[in-house]
Amino acid sequence: MDKKRFWAIIEKSSQKSKGSQEEQLAALRRELETLSADEIVGFQYCFYDLIAESYRWDLWGAAYVINGGCSDDGFEYFRDWLISKGQKVYEAALKDPETLTSIIDDPDDCQFEDFGYVATQVWERKTGKDLDEFPFPDVDRPDSPAGKEWSEDGDELMHRFPKLWKKFGV
Repeated sequence: MDKKRFWAIIEKSSQKSKGSQEEQLAALRRELETLSADEIVGFQYCFYDLIAESYRWDLWGAAYVINGGCSDDGFEYFRDWLISKGQKVYEAALKDPETLTSIIDDPDDCQFEDFGYVATQVWERKTGKDLDEFPFPDVDRPDSPAGKEWSEDGDELMHRFPKLWKKFGV
């Protein structure tokens, strides 16, 4: 599956959801159920690529400001949410995390853990196999985020993300 088709599926699920994560999850599940097992694997591979691409210090810093803190797992769920918002939002945030200021009203909505599991769950039901049989890609994932690391101490995040800090900072 190519990224264009991946993003089209995400957009379709987002449009059907009317902003509800539960409805988007259900819509995405319905879309994925129409695909072959191999296409579902391709979808999940695209998802993994985007998760790896967004493993960046600047996005983690933005998530930290938005959420008033952000653990490793919390950052993954934030990136799940970011992908669920679609290609335009995702790519804009990669260019400048401060663009998130204009699309977030409630920081509690900025995590979407279940979004990261839906394709493998649909694959399990379609194939009758267990998750440990999913053909996970054999690739090296980065050990640490890309970009310039930040510190929780002091006012570095306030200066790096002034718009986000003004809206969400503690």
